[in-house]
Amino acid sequence: MKESVVARKIVFISTQVAPFQAELAEAVNRLPNVEYRIVFCWRRNQRPPHWLKVEDKINQHAVTVPEGLEGDQITEWALNQLVDFSPDVVIAGGVRGSVPEAALRYRREHNGAAKVGLWMEPPLQASGRLHAWARAVEYHYRLRKADFVLAIGDRAQFFYRKCNPVTAFVPYGEDLSECLGAPLPKPTDRPLRYLFSGGLQSRHNFPVIMESFRNLIDARGTGFQFVVSGNGPEQMVIDKWIATDPRLTEVVQYDRVFNDWNDRLRPFRECDVFVYPTNHAGWGLVIPEAMAAGQLVITTDGAESARYLIDDDTGLIIKPTVTELTTALVRCYDHRSWVAETGSRARESAVRGDAPYVARQLIDTLATLIPETGQVARRAG
Repeated sequence: MKESVVARKIVFISTQVAPFQAELAEAVNRLPNVEYRIVFCWRRNQRPPHWLKVEDKINQHAVTVPEGLEGDQITEWALNQLVDFSPDVVIAGGVRGSVPEAALRYRREHNGAAKVGLWMEPPLQASGRLHAWARAVEYHYRLRKADFVLAIGDRAQFFYRKCNPVTAFVPYGEDLSECLGAPLPKPTDRPLRYLFSGGLQSRHNFPVIMESFRNLIDARGTGFQFVVSGNGPEQMVIDKWIATDPRLTEVVQYDRVFNDWNDRLRPFRECDVFVYPTNHAGWGLVIPEAMAAGQLVITTDGAESARYLIDDDTGLIIKPTVTELTTALVRCYDHRSWVAETGSRARESAVRGDAPYVARQLIDTLATLIPETGQVARRAG
């Protein structure tokens, strides 16, 4: 990517505390002439134990709303954080609520030269024509207030560009160094290891997953492992299938207790094929994690990261049906060398989701969309 010479102070204001955003902030702050801070407007009260070693990074690059604030109090607190930092650019991670309201008020009441942008995943699928029409009207109204929009995924870019022509694609980024450093190619002299990682939610089609693995047992026996790394309500689906077919107890394993933040990536490094037949993922951070670790990913075009990172040489895009998933699982089982080779190519593509790459992409995109902020930053300094 080209070297940007635009100096600026940037704030990303968002809701739920997210470690990967702190990883991206760290990468942005390594770039010259840029100060980047995060304002989190929602406090997560119960964080999993493996978050502990990422807390320092969050605290270094972000401020988090104090406990006890609600509604308008959160907006006022966030506005005060913006005034104190005095950014040239404010990027809001949402289209409504305290987050964009604080950003727009900062521009309106405190710094008319500041630029306000929205950084958003694609909207969820409309439930009907009336809903789609109402949503389009609302988004046109709200997005026109922004100076620019950063779209997460090609579908988001297509939709938001109709609302605000100053729209560009910038994905989520995270620190993938632990996965990128895993040895490749993966060994082929042990049982093939399939992995699901993430929340055990219905949108990921666990009935399809479990029936497909039963079909794989029917076709090839139990000489493989299916590792589950996550928790959620669909655990009952897994349990039901195991109770129905005890052969699944021979292949289903769990790896979901971690000591620190990077421990969560251990299953990615140790497994060969990532199984993610999701109906919808606004981005899907687990996909670049799996690819960076050298896994072949089986997923759908419902995951925005898959649409960006996967092609015929770097993974498999399927329909979330038992027939297509079973076929993909069997193909992987029968062609271990192809799995390893595809995983190695997948790593090369996954670099586009690594925090340093996305940090550079973010700054270069801002320099293109709103180059005048460089002059603003120099005058303010």
